[in-house]
Amino acid sequence: DGPGGGPRDTGGQAVRWARTVRTPAPLLYALALPLSTAPLLLLCQGGATAMLLLLLHTLVRATVALLVDFRFCWDRSLVRALPLLPLLWIAEPLNLLAGLWGSTVDWRGRRYKVSGGRATLLDG
Repeated sequence: DGPGGGPRDTGGQAVRWARTVRTPAPLLYALALPLSTAPLLLLCQGGATAMLLLLLHTLVRATVALLVDFRFCWDRSLVRALPLLPLLWIAEPLNLLAGLWGSTVDWRGRRYKVSGGRATLLDG
């Protein structure tokens, strides 16, 4: 799950996050799904105002991601990935939907069951 992971690693990490957030914070999770579709809805709507809002949304997300990367990651790997940011418009809602089903996650080669805000190791 470190820098340089491919799309499968990134998708797995996003679904794992979704499943671990869903049980302890269901309201947050319920709000995340419609918010994650906002860029797609703006893109579909078209028009100057929608495109301006889409651009602003993308710039804010890119800025926040860069600030986090520069402050905590130190490897600047996100800079190379910035052109892929619009893929989040499609991937994020799909990852959140995938998080609705299932209660197990894989993390660092181990499988856990997520329930009630806790993760229990399933296999040793």
